[in-house]
Amino acid sequence: MWDKAKAWFKRSETIFWARLQVALGALGQALTQADLSPLLSAKALVVWQVLSAWLIASGLITEMLRRRNATDL
Repeated sequence: MWDKAKAWFKRSETIFWARLQVALGALGQALTQADLSPLLSAKALVVWQVLSAWLIASGLITEMLRRRNATDL
């Protein structure tokens, strides 16, 4: 099972990190769609939403750059 997981990330820690960023960003975006106003202020919600979007963009760019320059994938 562990070998299947490593194969999904092409045995690359960089691709693992990129996909983790995208997953956390997507989770953050899903949470901002829920009504969290009793828990967080409006400013904190905006900051969380921007951070989530940045995580998604960063993860996608990281994986794209890793694959573009990789000769071993």
